[in-house]
Amino acid sequence: GESFRRQERYKDAAFAYADLIQGYSAHELAPLAHLLLADCQWRQELYGPARTTTQALLRKFPDHPLAASALMLEGNALSREGEHGAAAHAYRAAHDRTSATELGEASLALMCRANYLNRDDDALISASHYLLNRLPASASPWRPATLLYLGEGYLRRGLAVEALGIDRQVLSLYPAHPFVPYALDGVAWGLFL
Repeated sequence: GESFRRQERYKDAAFAYADLIQGYSAHELAPLAHLLLADCQWRQELYGPARTTTQALLRKFPDHPLAASALMLEGNALSREGEHGAAAHAYRAAHDRTSATELGEASLALMCRANYLNRDDDALISASHYLLNRLPASASPWRPATLLYLGEGYLRRGLAVEALGIDRQVLSLYPAHPFVPYALDGVAWGLFL
């Protein structure tokens, strides 16, 4: 399956991973085969089957180290289907398993994005604020995205002073990050409002 995947022949790779899962369901590589099958399905825009595969991995191997990656992939599939509230829950579950890692940073940013797209500003602000206060400062490239989504949530709630503080924090902590123009835009809106 891996050679097909490297060649971006995702349909062929998916068949190979499905055969591995079916023939060797108790093998130590079965969780990885589930994750790679779900990834191939996702890349073919088969989001429902990708979610079914990640759910099978989580059901069969709930404590496996790949469970957080499966939750991330499930969140991605849900987001592509427009199910942003459910995607936020999947990303939160992934974050709860991996908070102090790069995957944890990514899941936090994607959770914020899902809440933003779902227009659930209360969840965006409360969850993001709580999690950011719990986590140490980070040089992760995902952290500015998390902060900017938090700022947008504040702005949509009419809390311009709080939004301005977040945007200034991004400018101060990440002056060379590609998201700096968004923070500058947020500062301009914060000063305007």
